[in-house]
Amino acid sequence: MTEEQIRLRPTRSSLTIGGLIKHALVTERGWADLVRGRMQSTDERAYEDTFTLTEGDTLASLLADFDQVAADTEAAVASLASLDVAVQLPDAPWFPKNAEG
Repeated sequence: MTEEQIRLRPTRSSLTIGGLIKHALVTERGWADLVRGRMQSTDERAYEDTFTLTEGDTLASLLADFDQVAADTEAAVASLASLDVAVQLPDAPWFPKNAEG
């Protein structure tokens, strides 16, 4: 992909390829934080911003984030005593009430 391609909007949606990649990275980072018991932001505006590329977001920065997030997720999973560990999901509009993940 190129810098231009990550900013393309191939459908009528306002979503871009790069924005979807950024959102996936933020979401994976959030799951690793949950596994570690770190509090998650439930700010809806901040959540919406995870889909949007800023001027500072580049293909190189997304790829670097991808490598960092993958390593962090691997470390978070390796730190678990078992893959059967349940995690309390935060109170957020996009999660069911009192749900575990």
